[in-house]
Amino acid sequence: MYKIENAEGVKAVFRSSLPRSKDENVFFPPCPRDRLVKIAKLPSLSPIMDMKIIMLKNNRPQLYLATGRGPASSFKICNQALDVQILKSHYIKEKFLHQNLKPDYLWIIERKYVCDSKLLFVASFWSSTVVYYLDNGIFHEYQSESFQLSTNTLLCVGIRKNTILQVCPEGACIILKGVNRIFWNEAVIVDCVVNNSCLVLATENKDIIYFVLYPGNEDLVITPQSVSKKLEGHIICMSIAERTENEQLLAVGISLSEYPCETKYTYECKSPMHEIHLFKLILMGMDIVDLFKITTIPYCLVSLFFQTANEDFTLLIGDKVKCVAISL
Repeated sequence: MYKIENAEGVKAVFRSSLPRSKDENVFFPPCPRDRLVKIAKLPSLSPIMDMKIIMLKNNRPQLYLATGRGPASSFKICNQALDVQILKSHYIKEKFLHQNLKPDYLWIIERKYVCDSKLLFVASFWSSTVVYYLDNGIFHEYQSESFQLSTNTLLCVGIRKNTILQVCPEGACIILKGVNRIFWNEAVIVDCVVNNSCLVLATENKDIIYFVLYPGNEDLVITPQSVSKKLEGHIICMSIAERTENEQLLAVGISLSEYPCETKYTYECKSPMHEIHLFKLILMGMDIVDLFKITTIPYCLVSLFFQTANEDFTLLIGDKVKCVAISL
């Protein structure tokens, strides 16, 4: 576990307000990785596949981990004080671990989003999804037909009371009061991002599909219509951040190779070029506006993450072996 020291002192290497021609590419040098300070560590032989941090009422963080090495795959709940301490550990049943599968993603669904008020743990594998709930400190398998379990899950989050969003490669659905309703399944989904205002899906056809969410509206959860945009390359990763009440920033990492970047999580990459495209999403009126694109020749993109402070945005770019940052 690290903290970023003196993050406010990082100088911008690029500003979007600078004048440039319409088709001019943006190049940037990476920020040095000299501000990470280690504050705690958890000895483990199992790799952490995904992690969530929830702040407790006493303002202390609690860590939820999905770790995995075949039959040793497990959920862990940890407290972080001076050192990380494991409070609970639960090994996932053998039937989900055939062919030595490891959990890829983990989501914690808080009680207020679940119709029967259970704390849910959703783990996605290569071709299946498993859901558990925590009761009196003990994990139980969640018996419900509301989740899509016969496929892997790309996203599973609560968006308002008794309402859960689940996105799988085959389609996206809303689980409203325990009832599953598919609202989009027109193409294979390869990635997705969501926040309090909107949902963006990325398809294998190089399209991004944009929906507006209404978490405060009792009658309407998500817009029945969507806005789509065709991109130049295969979509690898995305990130979203709120800019104003009516605008969102969307960053999309793409590979310009002829075929999708199948070596995304290996050290070898066969794609000669990668780019990051930045868009402005308009909520009222629903529109996708091009801002600019960033050419990232040396880096094979794995993840993007927006970090916001006041009106400044920093885009963290993760590739297979390093993390770089660009200030917007």
